[in-house]
Amino acid sequence: MRLTSPLGYLLVLATGAAFPAPLPPGRDARIEELLRRMTLEEKSGQLNQYSAGQPTGPGTHRQDYETMIAAGQVGSLLNVTRGAQVNH
Repeated sequence: MRLTSPLGYLLVLATGAAFPAPLPPGRDARIEELLRRMTLEEKSGQLNQYSAGQPTGPGTHRQDYETMIAAGQVGSLLNVTRGAQVNH
């Protein structure tokens, strides 16, 4: 049977999501170890999101994102689309 309709593709995607791949052994222990090694400042820094080099929110006007990332103060950068920026 050939699935060519959008409904068929949706069915295939839903079935795949219902049966996720098995998790690698030791994954939870690895996550717990990483979290144990992080400071509270690093953990809270992972909640910060900045948009394409411009801070989200008023009045910060920061430009030291590389320093902040290295210090664990940035969780993600949004709207970064160029390969050089993404891979940097």
